[in-house]
Amino acid sequence: MIARKTKYFDLPLRMTKRTRIKKDGSVSVWYYYECPRDEYGKKKLIPLGKNLNEAKRKWAEIEGRPSIAQNSIEAVHGKYWEWAKDKKESGLSDITLKNYAAMWKMLSPVFGRMDINAIKPAHLLRYHHERSSKISGKMEIRYLSMLFDWARLRGYMTTPNPVTGLTRQLSGNSRRNIYVRDQDYDLVMQFADRPLQDAMRIAYLTGQRPSDTLNMCWTDIKDNVLTIVQHKTGQTVRIAVTGELEQVINNIRQRNIVGKTLVCNQHGQPIRINTLQTKFARARNLAILYAEKNNLDFQPFQFRDLRAKAASDSDTHSDAQKLLGHKQRSTTAIYRRDKKDVVQPVMSKHRLDMDTKNENKKTVIN
Repeated sequence: MIARKTKYFDLPLRMTKRTRIKKDGSVSVWYYYECPRDEYGKKKLIPLGKNLNEAKRKWAEIEGRPSIAQNSIEAVHGKYWEWAKDKKESGLSDITLKNYAAMWKMLSPVFGRMDINAIKPAHLLRYHHERSSKISGKMEIRYLSMLFDWARLRGYMTTPNPVTGLTRQLSGNSRRNIYVRDQDYDLVMQFADRPLQDAMRIAYLTGQRPSDTLNMCWTDIKDNVLTIVQHKTGQTVRIAVTGELEQVINNIRQRNIVGKTLVCNQHGQPIRINTLQTKFARARNLAILYAEKNNLDFQPFQFRDLRAKAASDSDTHSDAQKLLGHKQRSTTAIYRRDKKDVVQPVMSKHRLDMDTKNENKKTVIN
């Protein structure tokens, strides 16, 4: 039985790698094939080289599988992945790489062996049709589109991008339009424990993502300014510690247990993202049951929707853009659920006046 991989999920089973930092600061990467343990429990590693595509070819020979064609989507993706992991070159974050690896895990068994110049829109449409999650399928096809554009730019693909003009015709809208009402927010807060209450308040008041909210440290506060370096984009956001945010932070300070981070458990330890999601799901489920029992109007929401609520409740679009750390106004517009901009109907006073004058003229003539 093959052991389950605990790291390097982008590599095939029984294939691993070793990294070594040289004196000049550069990183050397070697790939190996992990042989099954022998009768003495020892594990042998077979060197596969430094090049990922060549290492996969040797891995396929050892496994007795067909070698990967150089013009296949899997081979091109291997070249793309080497480029993507160089953060100085690609500029991609760890979270983005993790999401891309999860998408490729779904795409690889379907498209991996195909010739990159032979894929057609019909293949992608069928994949989306067979995919159980339409939203995930649409995102995965968009990932392929980015891969194809990268390959065309470097000469690995000679045909047009087959995804062009396709995603608009695919069902599954990933954009969320939920606005967290105050009564829904307050109801979940009633069933939340102290760490979750702190996280919800800080996430709403600062408009930051769940991971950035949990990573806020006391050392990030200097001269009544909270400085946040967003993990996803690397953008720096500086928020004045005043008003309700100052009150929330002072309440946390006054407790007997204060940890390294602003949001911590009863032992002063940081809260992990999985723990936060579990706590929030429990509080939300209790809120749903309470609302059903008391016949209340409650709209369930997710923790990440607090970021959109912060953007919507900001006084101006510019304030929301600075708070969320967006470079483009169009990005902030996705998060804004502005309830104040109510469009008024046309008030055709001039037209009504003209009609009245015409009627008067007709009366005089008669």
